[in-house]
Amino acid sequence: MRSRWIVLTCGIALALPGALAGCGKSEFLAGGKLHFTQGRPERALELFEKAVAEQPRNAEAHLWYARALAELERDEEAAAELKTTVELDALQQEMVDNTLLSYWSRRYNSALTFVQAGENARAEGDEALAVQQLERAEDRLRRAAVFTPDSVQNFSNLGKVLFQLGRRDEAMDYFKQAKQMSAGKPRLQAFLFTLFKHLGEQALQSNERASIERALVLMHDAEGLPAEPGPMLELHFNLGSAYYALSELDTLRTADHLVRAAEYYDKVLAQDPGDVMALENLAYVYSEQGRHEEALAVGQKRLDLEPWSEETHLLMVRLHTAAKNNRPANAHLLFSQMLRQGVRLPLDSIRADAGKWGPSADALKMLRDRGAPEERRSYTVGMTAHECWYYWTEGRVYFFQEGQEEFRIAFQGISREKLAELLAG
Repeated sequence: MRSRWIVLTCGIALALPGALAGCGKSEFLAGGKLHFTQGRPERALELFEKAVAEQPRNAEAHLWYARALAELERDEEAAAELKTTVELDALQQEMVDNTLLSYWSRRYNSALTFVQAGENARAEGDEALAVQQLERAEDRLRRAAVFTPDSVQNFSNLGKVLFQLGRRDEAMDYFKQAKQMSAGKPRLQAFLFTLFKHLGEQALQSNERASIERALVLMHDAEGLPAEPGPMLELHFNLGSAYYALSELDTLRTADHLVRAAEYYDKVLAQDPGDVMALENLAYVYSEQGRHEEALAVGQKRLDLEPWSEETHLLMVRLHTAAKNNRPANAHLLFSQMLRQGVRLPLDSIRADAGKWGPSADALKMLRDRGAPEERRSYTVGMTAHECWYYWTEGRVYFFQEGQEEFRIAFQGISREKLAELLAG
């Protein structure tokens, strides 16, 4: 999954008018500007220090002094000098804001470069390099915060870096602050939704209880933010999955977690009744709660949607087994085996083959009453041969052993187009 970061490019001109705050000209200031613009910040800093000492109330001198400090990454000193600039001349607020934003964007964008390098290194298996690059990203983001301490991007991305470094508790504190700061800012809220959802999904990949609990915190934070229906639907599914996973790890609260899992799968199905994974998981949740009739009803919906799926029939096997319905469980088990290993038989010989079982065979009666099926398969277990007749478009399947009906399974009939696809496979 691609990383989600906001990259800012600030093309902010740093040139200023020749004088500020009504102070007289300073040779130190003029010389410092020359060195600064020619890329010699160390020499510029020496001259700006003298300019400030010479004219301590010259706002322009403090502004250029702050710039030189920032170029040398003495960021806290630079921020203090910028504050002094405004105190000396409030009219220079815009100039100071531009300077703050310029140095913030440099630190921030360099942090994103280190993050990408860290993620690439981790993907290539070089964990030592990954940690090194992510720690550099942390440093750059903390420096960026010196210039813009109220930036949601700083808090959220610093949280992400700390999360990737395994410092999860620290990360959660930054995420909490970022969410609070994003109130009333739709663009930032959208960014945070995507970030929280992504990190929650990552944490959910672990089988550790602490990681899943962290995933829940992140995903609940995302849930409280505005989002498009599609991503919110995915989030609700993942929340259901997190609670379902936690029900196995936090055994003292298994019942509570199963209730929450069912709530979120229900939310998904309210928006998308055809979500087969939500149906499957909800059926399992109901089964574990002992709500076997409801579990089988949900499983039947899954069966109606994909009767050709081996996974669907294995689901029904487990649900019926849990409900102690052995005969239907065996029927679905045979169906799954027939789908996986059954041999297709020709339809043109079906009447002759059925006749071999005698005039009283159920198979022969089925032919008279329903006509030939749309597909026919056989499967042998040990010395026992089973034959299956599929009336796909009618939603009926019959199993025979030596011409006598063993089982039948009903589902919603499929379309002619889907039938053609199945028969061609």
